[in-house]
Amino acid sequence: MHTPEYIEFIRNEEINKIYRDCIKELVDRVVAENAGNVEAVLLYGGIVRDRKCIDGWSDIDAIVVFRDIEKRSGERLASLLDDLEKRYSIRIDLTQFSLIEVTDKRLCRFFYNSEVINALSMRENVSIVVFGHIPHVALSPQQEKQAAIFYLTNTLGLFRRYLVEDLYRRNGEEQMKTAIKRVTRWTFSIIRASLRLFDIYTHPYDSCFPHLRRVFPELDLTLLEQLNHTRKNFNIEVLNADMICHTELFVERYVRLALRRYYDEVQRY
Repeated sequence: MHTPEYIEFIRNEEINKIYRDCIKELVDRVVAENAGNVEAVLLYGGIVRDRKCIDGWSDIDAIVVFRDIEKRSGERLASLLDDLEKRYSIRIDLTQFSLIEVTDKRLCRFFYNSEVINALSMRENVSIVVFGHIPHVALSPQQEKQAAIFYLTNTLGLFRRYLVEDLYRRNGEEQMKTAIKRVTRWTFSIIRASLRLFDIYTHPYDSCFPHLRRVFPELDLTLLEQLNHTRKNFNIEVLNADMICHTELFVERYVRLALRRYYDEVQRY
């Protein structure tokens, strides 16, 4: 039931071996420990988009579609992730949902998980199925846009909580290293999600800049360019709390700008 894309992925020497080994163990153990209860496993995000993983910046984003999520053991799954993250020193973001959530039309109508919807669209260099079969999902373009709005507002809330409850309480050098990576990923994820409101399905980082200049010509992209440069040439000496503060202000203003611009476009039609 492993797909040809999975075989190609784990044999691709352009991808760091440690990531390939971690993914192989993750997929194999999830399937083995949930025998007969896994409909599909997908990879999405940077690991699929960039292929050349950046140590410390690249997470493993995966989705498991359970046939019956009530029959999976959350405790065993937590133990598995804890084991892999400690041994490989790679963060794993594992999204789980039950097959019925996207196949029952009464439930699917209210399905607004933006990351899952984007992954299930199976656009090129966005997601790949590594085990099983992707379920047929009937989602409207409007539902995808609504999901993007929910993602923007929810992520903004999480971003605010993270800054106040975690980062600003402990802002030492090691904390700053982790923070700038996390904040950068969040910022560009917010930008990518916002562009979907304007029927732009692009990748974050370099790919988003031409679209931002077209949709938001008044936007100063200097900070984004600095974050993107830092991602490619990470040097903790050039980072400080001011950069985080500037990013906080940029994200706050950007989300308002994007939602207002989308509202104005909807009102014109």
